[in-house]
Amino acid sequence: MFIAGDIGGTSTRLGLYSSKNGFLCVESIKHYKSAEFDSLEDAVKRFLKEHDAVVDALCLGVPGPVRGGCVQLTNLPWEFSEDSLRSSLALSRVKVVNDLFAVAAAVPHLGEADVETLHQGGSVHPNNRIAVLAPGTGLGHASAAKVGEHWEVFCSEGGHIDFAPRDEFSLELLRFLFKKFKKRVSYERVLSGPGLVNMYEFLGTLDLYHEPELTGEDLPRQISEKGISGESQRAAKTLDMFCRILGGLAGNCVLYNMCTGGIYLGGGIPPKILRKLKDGAAQKEYVRQGRMSPIVEDAPLRVITNDQAGMLGSAVLARELSER
Repeated sequence: MFIAGDIGGTSTRLGLYSSKNGFLCVESIKHYKSAEFDSLEDAVKRFLKEHDAVVDALCLGVPGPVRGGCVQLTNLPWEFSEDSLRSSLALSRVKVVNDLFAVAAAVPHLGEADVETLHQGGSVHPNNRIAVLAPGTGLGHASAAKVGEHWEVFCSEGGHIDFAPRDEFSLELLRFLFKKFKKRVSYERVLSGPGLVNMYEFLGTLDLYHEPELTGEDLPRQISEKGISGESQRAAKTLDMFCRILGGLAGNCVLYNMCTGGIYLGGGIPPKILRKLKDGAAQKEYVRQGRMSPIVEDAPLRVITNDQAGMLGSAVLARELSER
């Protein structure tokens, strides 16, 4: 048996899995409040104590960069590494990966019920490369390629590449963001929760979108909800810009890695604005890639609707460790 985990600032999810006849079997999944523990090791030890099982591998997906097996979490004071986990938990097979790395590892194992298709794609090009774009608190990115019968996953900081306008209106947005941040502007400044707020602020500088200002906590959620309901014209335009820019970037992702197996939209935002994503604007920008449009038209565009995808990916990676 092996353990998979999805570690977050608020919640720590740990699961006990086994593998039978090539299928992953969920034995148990527990949710803990991260703040209840002084360390990750304490959380895993409690999980092990609650489950009388022989475990030979552990894989965790974490929200932050992993360098040389060492972890820097953004919203938790926990400090750990693969070596410290091996020592503390008496496990020889331990792997820690970025949470987007885990989601990318899950993609080949997702079923039809786990995704919503925005663009079907075709079958002209190979389906052996995929990418994940995940707008949420930030903009995550990862990719995977099938080598033989095995999927290799690749880390990326693609969310931090330069934002590239595709029309005059988004060019004005870029000029606004240059003034606001006084430095280069990445896609994360646009395609994220804070990015929604940045675009909403930009629209507030235009005469057409003068209306009562949204205030209070969790502005990204308010913008999404009032944009979808149509209660706010400014919020609706913000969502429209978000979806168009996301679609354009997703099409670019197909081209720069030849990810003709498809682009998968993960993170917290796409499932919440699925109704808006399905109205056609994102798909139009996705395939609008000039002379390279036929390549992108052949690649599917999908939204990951299964919020357990990170756990599934960690379990897939833990099984690989266990079988070595």
